Amino acid sequence: MKISVITVVYNAQDTIKRCIDSVIGQNYNNIEYIIIDGGSTDSSLQIINQYKSHIKVLISEPDQGIYDAVNKGIRLATGEIVGTLNADDFFANQEVISALAQAFSDSAAGIVYGNLDYINSVGKITRKWKSHKCGKNSFNRGFMPHILPFTVSASCLINTVFTALNTVLQAIMN
Repeated sequence: MKISVITVVYNAQDTIKRCIDSVIGQNYNNIEYIIIDGGSTDSSLQIINQYKSHIKVLISEPDQGIYDAVNKGIRLATGEIVGTLNADDFFANQEVISALAQAFSDSAAGIVYGNLDYINSVGKITRKWKSHKCGKNSFNRGFMPHILPFTVSASCLINTVFTALNTVLQAIMN
């Protein structure tokens, strides 16, 4: 199963290398890597260009914020699974994508999410967010997993209102 990973970036010269290394270092072989750069004015694009052979699609142009950039990536993605990893994020180890693929293969899940560690600029974990199984009524009771990064089946993207992230809400994420 092909998994599309979308990284959105804007002026992330201090973090983009670690992000890209964590994607291309995965032990899963069928990854379509898409990077959407919002027209960075620092050295982000030069760093990204060093990895061109690992990137299926690279777009660098001004956008309307993080959700607009993610939507561009979603429209370009051809994988059965579509996920995001922002420029200042990285996968915890080289087996994350393999674990995601296994989770989708083993279940009828439309969305898979996991634990998050919040790490400061010196590499220290400052907070942990623990995931738990989302039941039928979890959203009705106020449960909301982190929206970014996310991993979702392409059929879920096509068949739900989740097709496009609402760009009106960009102020919350930016």
